[in-house]
Amino acid sequence: MNGKDYTNDGKTYGYFDPYVLSAEPKLISVDGTTRVRIKGFGFVNSNETKSLISSPSNYTLLCGGEYCMKEATFIDKNTLETATYP
Repeated sequence: MNGKDYTNDGKTYGYFDPYVLSAEPKLISVDGTTRVRIKGFGFVNSNETKSLISSPSNYTLLCGGEYCMKEATFIDKNTLETATYP
């Protein structure tokens, strides 16, 4: 254990982009109160875990001039949970 490439501190590190397989539920409330479960792989538990909400036509939506990002809750390495926008 050289402390750079490998450590013995028991922490898990992620070095690749997460991949989303699905999101549930498929229908959401217009008032922004729906909690969405995002399923996939490569999710890492971090204080900076966020979700980027975009349109199905692959164009990024703008929320007040910024990207539509919400805090996401890490459930496990295959699941995140986040709220929707109104």
